[in-house]
Amino acid sequence: MLEAIRRAMTFLRQKQVLHKFGVVISVAVIGIACYVLYHMLRGIDVNEVLEAIKSTEPSQIAMAALFVAAGYFTLTFYDLFAVRAIGHTHVPYRINALAAFTSYSIGHNVGASVFTGGAVRYRIYSAYGLNAIDVAKICFLAGLTFWLGNAAVLGLGISYHPEAAASIDQLPPWLNRMLAMMIIVGLVAYVVWVWTQPRVVGRGPWTVVLPGGPLTLLQIAIGIIDLGFCALAMYVLVPDEPNLGFVVV
Repeated sequence: MLEAIRRAMTFLRQKQVLHKFGVVISVAVIGIACYVLYHMLRGIDVNEVLEAIKSTEPSQIAMAALFVAAGYFTLTFYDLFAVRAIGHTHVPYRINALAAFTSYSIGHNVGASVFTGGAVRYRIYSAYGLNAIDVAKICFLAGLTFWLGNAAVLGLGISYHPEAAASIDQLPPWLNRMLAMMIIVGLVAYVVWVWTQPRVVGRGPWTVVLPGGPLTLLQIAIGIIDLGFCALAMYVLVPDEPNLGFVVV
């Protein structure tokens, strides 16, 4: 079955069908993005936006823009890490950066990022010899990096300030702190698990070797830095009163 799929993919690649199909996907994704953005933004009052900008210090807007740019720069390391982790060291960093920037920008705004972001990644990486399975592995490892960093941020942040989470989930602060500690324990257990010996998930060509202990710590660091820049971009625009604090944001 797998051999038949490989032969079919080789035939389609030779006939440049995959390339043409990739162009169609790209145009479709851009069209959907424009449609979704139009419906998301059409209810916004431009005058209110301009008034909000005028009432904000230019230095604050500049700092927020800087942190947004830093956040997008950090996103490039999700793909760089994932592509290197599956052994495709021939793909240059500029391609990793392009794939990460476009796939996350389009996927997070259009929605269904698993499919839209994956389609964008395939369109870019297929030019460098990566197939659909490789792109699926990249998406998996990039997602793993995000969630490891997210777990670290949530665990540490909520254990430090459980009242902030209580205002959202309506749970008692002590319960939120307990849940946060469980997240931290689970994260530490995962790091120990991948550190002791090589771990794999999946079967056959879908097998993914999970990054070991040191690389997992790098994944967590990438995720924390990314989320930190996102939070900083919002934090510098938050009014001084009431003072929420960076951890709350």
